[in-house]
Amino acid sequence: MWFLLLALSCAKEIPPHLRVDTTPPTAFEASRSGLVGRDPLVRRPDPGPVGAWSGLHQGQAIAAWADVARQARPQPTHWAEVEALNRGTIAVPLSRGGLLAGLEFAQGDGGVEHQQDIAAWLGLTRVAARPATQRPSPPIDWLPGRTINEKMDTAHHIARRWVLRGWLDGPDIELDAVAEALEGSAYTALSDSPYGRLIHARASGSQADSSDAKRALWTATEAALSWAMADGQRAKQTELERRRNYRTAHQEDLVSAKLSAAFQGLSQNASDDDNTGMALIAIEAARLNRVCADPPCDGLDRVRSIHDARVWGPMSGQLATVWEVIALKEALDTLSLALDQPILHRRLPQVFEAIAGVRGAPIQLPWLRHRTENPVLLAALSQLSSGVPQTTRENTILAVTGLLEQRCDQAMSGDLPPSINDMMGRLHDRIKKKLASD
Repeated sequence: MWFLLLALSCAKEIPPHLRVDTTPPTAFEASRSGLVGRDPLVRRPDPGPVGAWSGLHQGQAIAAWADVARQARPQPTHWAEVEALNRGTIAVPLSRGGLLAGLEFAQGDGGVEHQQDIAAWLGLTRVAARPATQRPSPPIDWLPGRTINEKMDTAHHIARRWVLRGWLDGPDIELDAVAEALEGSAYTALSDSPYGRLIHARASGSQADSSDAKRALWTATEAALSWAMADGQRAKQTELERRRNYRTAHQEDLVSAKLSAAFQGLSQNASDDDNTGMALIAIEAARLNRVCADPPCDGLDRVRSIHDARVWGPMSGQLATVWEVIALKEALDTLSLALDQPILHRRLPQVFEAIAGVRGAPIQLPWLRHRTENPVLLAALSQLSSGVPQTTRENTILAVTGLLEQRCDQAMSGDLPPSINDMMGRLHDRIKKKLASD
């Protein structure tokens, strides 16, 4: 008996997984490098404890992001609110990283609810509202791709590009940490993309003469404006011949070639804020021209990105306004031709992208799902354009035309190159006559 008691009283070694960890916890260290880590898309950074970011540059904006990141299931509207209240800060890419993380987690069978989730994580609003139209288009019909998997691939690409664009939401966002993260072997494609290259160039403080690049950007802008202004079959044929002749002589499209040259030169002088803004516009203008270095060029964010680039400097502001005029003029022409056509639902994304982008407003998913002209669609278009809902085709076209006139006025109030200023004046006179006659 005494032998049994002695055996039972001997201390037994506790298995490692059951031992109590007596090591004192390491204090959370708030830093940009720790926040970004190895993921330049900042999908799931550690938000840390409350108050951890107070001593960091833009700490208040990071704290606003962290408050949402600590929630169990942040929703797209939460991230949108953080971004809206903290523009030009690191909270913008952090919020967009949260949207990307939600998109990557959005699993489903491609049904309506799954597609609504995808649209929400892409930043569209009122995703659950059903448009007042018969047989509305599927929620992500506007995304390129024939199958749900192809559309999801495009959605992920657009969302990743949107995060990188967020790192360039303003000149006060520090880029050292994200530039270092882009060096990771898993992010070669991101690093080589236009936004990745611009982030690297700005983080390194690159400097170079960019005068040729600026001239190339204005040349591309003038050519694009001339194409957008071409009304009537004869004018369009003349512009088409001009572009064909250039392509034949130089083996490249004039607008695309000049935009590419502009980006190359401007990004080499990215230490200058205004050069960075113009480089951003060159990227998005190439996407609008449908020949970009980061395909697919599609998305609903191109005009909005051009609009936002005006914060980088006075010349960026001038260029942004001219490209807004180009986008609005093309959207107005498209709307005028497509309103009573079966292809209307294929054209609405371009129209709403331009109008909402110029307004700096979010896009509501029901707008994109209308298949035919109806009072609800017309009211949405006119209210977005002028602030006043209209329910007739004529008044809706006038509302969009009025917004175009405002942007022409704004463009001509600055210091445009003489040739572009002259073209803008002719377009403005044409618009005024149209408004006066109606």
